[in-house]
Amino acid sequence: LNSKLAELQNSNIEVKQQKAQEFLIGLEVKGERIVILVDSSASMLAETLIDITLLKSRKPVDRQKAAKWVRTKRATKWLLANVPQNSEFRLFQFSDQVNEVTNGWSKANTPQALVNAQNLIEKIDPVGGTNVESALSTVLKLNPSSIYVITDGLPTIGKRAQSLVPSGGCGGLTGKSRVSGECRESLFVDVESLSSSFRGSISVILLPLEGDPAAAPLYTRWTLAHDGTLLSPAKGWP
Repeated sequence: LNSKLAELQNSNIEVKQQKAQEFLIGLEVKGERIVILVDSSASMLAETLIDITLLKSRKPVDRQKAAKWVRTKRATKWLLANVPQNSEFRLFQFSDQVNEVTNGWSKANTPQALVNAQNLIEKIDPVGGTNVESALSTVLKLNPSSIYVITDGLPTIGKRAQSLVPSGGCGGLTGKSRVSGECRESLFVDVESLSSSFRGSISVILLPLEGDPAAAPLYTRWTLAHDGTLLSPAKGWP
């Protein structure tokens, strides 16, 4: 019991410290039903392709300690800490597949729910590709009021890339293992189309990735279309 009380007290202290940063960065966490999508693909391990390749071959415990992934977890915890007290939240991870980290809608004014979500983040092993389309399709069915996405670049997987007809620079039947920049942009257009009727807000925390220059302008366009914010943070944040 004493251990659990200390855990909750420490969590509350961390929440207060993180809340103090909210108005310094211009990203406000708002909405009655908030969904947080965390990119858990292999690229979230590092900023450069060579470092990503090296870390992919390491053990899960090593990948979980990678500097960029640690930063991703801190950003996720920052979002959780800033969910309004009267709001509900759900947390999902996505790479090749989409998985819910939480267990249905949780009230933000329940400290244990926030502690549980933060603890579960620590167990995620970042592997695989990036299927934003599937992640978005999953959460739109939940009728959220706000969606917050933590990622580092454009999609590498989507229905277009799996199509039998090569389109938009995607491999199709050619069986290419590498996804071109043109294909990634095409996949993102599909994401924008999927969310076109969504009336809630969408915001993105975009971490750096080598060789993906179109990510920032395209994610900016997406968030502006949905009354959201794009945050491309400095290395020291959060």
